[in-house]
Amino acid sequence: MEYILKKGEVMSLAAAVFPAIRVKEGVVWLTRTGDPRDYFLQRGDSFAKNGEGLVVLESLSDCAFDIQCPETAPSQLTIRLTLTGPQKIGI
Repeated sequence: MEYILKKGEVMSLAAAVFPAIRVKEGVVWLTRTGDPRDYFLQRGDSFAKNGEGLVVLESLSDCAFDIQCPETAPSQLTIRLTLTGPQKIGI
């Protein structure tokens, strides 16, 4: 399934079996529970790790990416999307 995020939007994925992520456009920052590393993915990059847990993606530019669930567990993926907009100052 393809997702499109605007710069600064955040998506979190909770999965019993981790899906594969392939960036089609833009740049995405990715971090995951239990992994001390940060990943910066750009057009053409993919990320797939064994295991389960929470993954957080933040778009560093407008981006498009695919999320592919293993055929054995497509219904075991929970996606939460947090949209952010420009900060309003004052009343």
